[in-house]
Amino acid sequence: MDMERLGEAMRSEGYDISDLPGEGKGQGYRWRYRGAAGSVRIAEGGGAIRFFTTFVSGGAGFREVNAWNSNYYFSSSFVNARGFPGLNLDLDLDGGVCEGRIRNFLNTCLTADPLWRKALAK
Repeated sequence: MDMERLGEAMRSEGYDISDLPGEGKGQGYRWRYRGAAGSVRIAEGGGAIRFFTTFVSGGAGFREVNAWNSNYYFSSSFVNARGFPGLNLDLDLDGGVCEGRIRNFLNTCLTADPLWRKALAK
């Protein structure tokens, strides 16, 4: 899997993607969806697809992040260096995956993001 193939798969699903600002072409995509945005990249070495999003929260901190991590096992949330919460989801590519699994992963990202935002906004 490379960024070009990932971009083709995302565009074929109708996703709104563009090259990440400040990055070289094909280094990652900015993904706009449902009033939010995230980024999608291939991890160094090509072993995973990585989804990332963050938001400027109204007070969400370590307690909310830890509660998310305790309840949702296939993602990780954290507080970044600027104090904003972030969410990561990874799809392991070792051993190969079919295009259907990639579509499923992208759908999981779309499902997890609003749940995460809601959980941290409490």
